[in-house]
Amino acid sequence: MKRLYLTLFTLMLVLSMQAQEGLLINVCFDQDFHNWRDVNEVVVKGKKLKPYNLTLFRSITLKNASDKAIEIEERLLKDAEDAVEMKSASWGKRLYFGFYCLPPRANDKLRYIFYRNTNAKKDAKSNEVTLVYMEGYATLDEIEKMFK
Repeated sequence: MKRLYLTLFTLMLVLSMQAQEGLLINVCFDQDFHNWRDVNEVVVKGKKLKPYNLTLFRSITLKNASDKAIEIEERLLKDAEDAVEMKSASWGKRLYFGFYCLPPRANDKLRYIFYRNTNAKKDAKSNEVTLVYMEGYATLDEIEKMFK
């Protein structure tokens, strides 16, 4: 029975890693960020996402990680070069938030990336970086409504 659970867990891990395959931000979900004290990761798949017309939702939020924010931002901006639609805002030379719609995968699933760095503002009251990857059949309008 333990072997079955281990096999299922490994399969779920591999499938979730393949979702961001080919994207530089994939490293952000795989690296040692998970070992940090101030990290919160959320992974949602399956029936819970059906009402939102999504098949995968992954997010990672890092607190007090301004050094990692630069690495995440650089990776994100390179991935965003392929975006078919985008909305973003910067403060100075730093990206404050970005919302990107990437070209669909071969299975016609749409892909979205959301990024927010509260530390980009000079008078920031918090130091938090959030990166979200979503995949599914939701339209851009539907996704934007979820974040309002």
